[in-house]
Amino acid sequence: MDNIVYSVWLSEILGVENKTYTKLMDKFDDAYGVYSSEDFDSLQLTDNTINKLKNKDISKALKILDECRNCGIDIIDRSNPLYPKRLLTITTPPYILYVKGKLRDLNDEVCIGVVGTRDMSEVGKIAAANMGYGLAAGGAVVVSGLAQGIDSTAHIGCIKSGGYTVAVLGCGHNKTIRKDNVKLFAKIVETGVVISEFSPSTIAARFTYPQRNRIISGMSQATVVVEANDKSGALITARYAAKQGRSVYAVANNDGVLDYSGGITLLEEGARLIRNADEVLERFELLYPHKIDKLNAIKAINKFTYTETPAAKVNLAPEKVKIEQAKPIRVTEKIIQIKKNQINKEVVKLPPELDDSELGSFEKEVCRQIYNNGSINTDELCIILSSDINKVNMALTMLEISGFIEAAAGGMFLPSTN
Repeated sequence: MDNIVYSVWLSEILGVENKTYTKLMDKFDDAYGVYSSEDFDSLQLTDNTINKLKNKDISKALKILDECRNCGIDIIDRSNPLYPKRLLTITTPPYILYVKGKLRDLNDEVCIGVVGTRDMSEVGKIAAANMGYGLAAGGAVVVSGLAQGIDSTAHIGCIKSGGYTVAVLGCGHNKTIRKDNVKLFAKIVETGVVISEFSPSTIAARFTYPQRNRIISGMSQATVVVEANDKSGALITARYAAKQGRSVYAVANNDGVLDYSGGITLLEEGARLIRNADEVLERFELLYPHKIDKLNAIKAINKFTYTETPAAKVNLAPEKVKIEQAKPIRVTEKIIQIKKNQINKEVVKLPPELDDSELGSFEKEVCRQIYNNGSINTDELCIILSSDINKVNMALTMLEISGFIEAAAGGMFLPSTN
């Protein structure tokens, strides 16, 4: 029998954040050793824990293994070479991890946690997308929690950059997804990895998210808080990071101002104020010259930057303005006709999930245009919405990953058929 079943058995007995794992591993080396033993008296465990350890029924563990096999979920424990070794340095490292996707060896990677509020502002959305994009372009792995808001936007920025991202769940893989995050989950599984300390059918609870947060910070050499208020769970992640000896950063806006209460609290607790991804990467460039390229991050952000207003109006660096204006947009007969018909055009029914999604008003307006017109390209959207191409591209990416639209041949975008 595969020894991983005993790791699952032990994990289900002890649960998460339990220091008993360390005592047991010091004596027995692995879960099978624990399962095979009846002698726990020397470990100073509670009677309740000893009674649980003496229950050798593995039927629940076998059921979990079957569920994992059926859902394409792998299980690794601390003995697996792909287990993230940085987690072993925290107070209560997870004993096992449930893994879906392409788990790479993270032990020689620069992993940066990016976290923040679910109820993000437009400024926060821009900052999260740019942070995820810039970190990935500079060679870092982006670690976050797949929650709506800052987390999801950071994942999207990373994916857009072609980077590798790790999503850490506060529940089981089969109990996690809001409808608007299904496609993002699938995309992360395709190009990165989704991990959880919880078995696949574990339902999220208030206490599971702080437990998840210690893994985000524990896997990461640094944690970046993009936007958060004083009560945000992102502050829990940042405080875990500080206790774990990791660096903590708080993101300021383009004027260098920190305008959210949670960030001010973090600065008072010792966090460093930054604006861009390269400021995070610079401290790792000498340690990981084969991985990190700060200059590449700067160049990538200059090309990607998602702004609320055209570049010429927001005092961007010259190269950004040049990139914004480099591609002239041609006014086609189709655009003119769309403009003429917009007032009288019958509105096509939009997906009901759109209203409940984390997407902002601009993304929803882009979605409305696509559904109303059947098919449309980026240039046409820029003119119809009087918007710059970076902002439209970012909106299209978020809509596509959220599953509301589909890319088609010829640079066209269509309503989703799913």
